[in-house]
Amino acid sequence: MAASAPLPNLLIQNTFNLPRAMVFVDGENFAIRYGCMLKANGIASHPDVQYEQDVFVWRKAWGNLTTGMPTVMRKYFYTSVTGDDLRIQNSRKLEGSWP
Repeated sequence: MAASAPLPNLLIQNTFNLPRAMVFVDGENFAIRYGCMLKANGIASHPDVQYEQDVFVWRKAWGNLTTGMPTVMRKYFYTSVTGDDLRIQNSRKLEGSWP
């Protein structure tokens, strides 16, 4: 079996020496906790926040929260919704707002 060619030095220096991270957001838990905070404090959701109870919460400005973190290679936001077709379709309309 022939040995594979070595990776170029530039690739090695720029890939392996940088701090890297992947971000996973549990959107369902995030939304549930956000709803509990609203209820406990007797306040309404901020107008800049897209919120669907127990399913989704996000604010576009939160997408910049990775400042100061290592290079973010990937960001994953995941959630789930149950209900009839109309409920699922309405939830999917928010997808464009998702991180």
